[in-house]
Amino acid sequence: MIHGFDHTLADAIRNSAAPPFNPARQGARIEPSSGGRPHSGVAEALFEGPMARVLIVDDSPSQLMGMKLIIERLGHETVTAEDGALGVEAAKREMPDLILMDVVMPNLNGFQATRSISKNPDTAHIPIILVTTKDQETDRVWGMRQGAKAYLTKPVNEGALIKLVKELLPA
Repeated sequence: MIHGFDHTLADAIRNSAAPPFNPARQGARIEPSSGGRPHSGVAEALFEGPMARVLIVDDSPSQLMGMKLIIERLGHETVTAEDGALGVEAAKREMPDLILMDVVMPNLNGFQATRSISKNPDTAHIPIILVTTKDQETDRVWGMRQGAKAYLTKPVNEGALIKLVKELLPA
């Protein structure tokens, strides 16, 4: 089992034909999945509506890969960043439709990055889901005060993540 994810997600990662995460790459990058269209029967059943661009910000390669696989199976394009500072830069440059943000990261934590993105008039419209190991109610409240629209704790439940993504993406 991959640390921090439930069994369903670990199975999806093991059975995926996605290329492995390359930690030698730095900064944010766009990695479209088959031109944005899913390429398996299961994924096609999950795909609804137009493709969106989702920024995933997490310093853990396994967490990044797990969330990336879920989002790409939904038919969306992903952009990734490995810390909060790179996430803020990517949000300004890429203007994603949604952001999945870890909290405990180097350089700029997820609370600080969320506040920066949500207070900037150019990026304030982008919904942010905090996805973190911080499971205290005070952390959830603080995250929402920083501008997050939702808060999920790790290990991530794939169904709950998919539900929030569908709720928060523009129709």
